[in-house]
Amino acid sequence: MSKYLAIYTDNINNIDVFGLKLMSDKDMERYESLAMSITWSFSYNLSEFDYADFVDGEDYLNKIEFKEITDEEFNTINNLFGLKFGYFIDEDYLKIILSDDDLDIETGDDDNYDDDNYLFSSDGDDY
Repeated sequence: MSKYLAIYTDNINNIDVFGLKLMSDKDMERYESLAMSITWSFSYNLSEFDYADFVDGEDYLNKIEFKEITDEEFNTINNLFGLKFGYFIDEDYLKIILSDDDLDIETGDDDNYDDDNYLFSSDGDDY
């Protein structure tokens, strides 16, 4: 099984953004397939004020370089940085983007609805 280093680089608001992720060949194929399934624009929050905008999944993938690496290189990078480092969109985030119902993958909660901050009652009157 081949191992890959996926390197994400971008420049957002004149700031260089970098991230990496270690993947197997199967992980890489699944990741590319998920990203290519996104045919609409999306954003990824980098911080409270900065976010990366992408035209679609292909635009995002164009900012990633996949390099085949040896087992020794894989182990060294994993020991130094772990399997993921910096800004790198996880597979779970891609799945959320692809989700029709905007449900949180882990909790099942609707991310777009907050009971404490809902501004209108069910009869339409403002609080």
